[in-house]
Amino acid sequence: MHLWGGGGNKKQDKRQRQQSNSPEEQGSKKRTNLEDDFIMDVNKIMEKMDAQHKEVLTKHTEVFDRLNKIEGKCDINSQKAFAAIEELKREKSIVFYGFPETGTETLETQIAEVEKLLQKMGLNNPIIDDIFRMGKKTPTGKPRPLLVKMVRSIDKKFILQSGKKKLGKGDPIVERDKTQAERAVEKKFMEKFKELRAADKDIRMDIYKGKMTIKKNKTIIKTFTYDSTMDTIQQQ
Repeated sequence: MHLWGGGGNKKQDKRQRQQSNSPEEQGSKKRTNLEDDFIMDVNKIMEKMDAQHKEVLTKHTEVFDRLNKIEGKCDINSQKAFAAIEELKREKSIVFYGFPETGTETLETQIAEVEKLLQKMGLNNPIIDDIFRMGKKTPTGKPRPLLVKMVRSIDKKFILQSGKKKLGKGDPIVERDKTQAERAVEKKFMEKFKELRAADKDIRMDIYKGKMTIKKNKTIIKTFTYDSTMDTIQQQ
């Protein structure tokens, strides 16, 4: 009885397996397997595309970073080139402040008066390349700065190093030709000096290479510099 019953179960299991492997189910399994394979292939393609996309983005970022660095260097080089051109334009120029100005002055009278002053400073037979007033006339009639461009740079050096020492009280002040930025900083120095001088009439000042020194009895008592980040004058 036991053997017979066992044989009946095996036959039943066999029939169930045969039924489970019917053409419809086998076809369904094949479709399922194909769909799974397709999804896996699509996922692999998507992963590969994502990796390639990230690689492209990384390369683009690197390219943009390089371009920004190049642009930065170009900006710096442009600024240096512009500064060099500005310096070259001022290489042989001096500026007189407080040089008398009349309503009838002409180029000829300007040249004659400047040559006379330069001879007083010890420069004989000066050769002037150009001369003109800077800025517009003011209602107060205050003399505008007079720019004088020399032919020889050695004449400019002589005027600023030796000649200016021969000028006395009432004579114009002579300085090198400065950039607009330098003049703006110098204006701030002058405003600060006026504040200090209101409290002490005996002090004197000197501005050189972006620094203002305050002297009293030929002794330096204070030093000021310009802070470009704060756009203010700071005491050292």
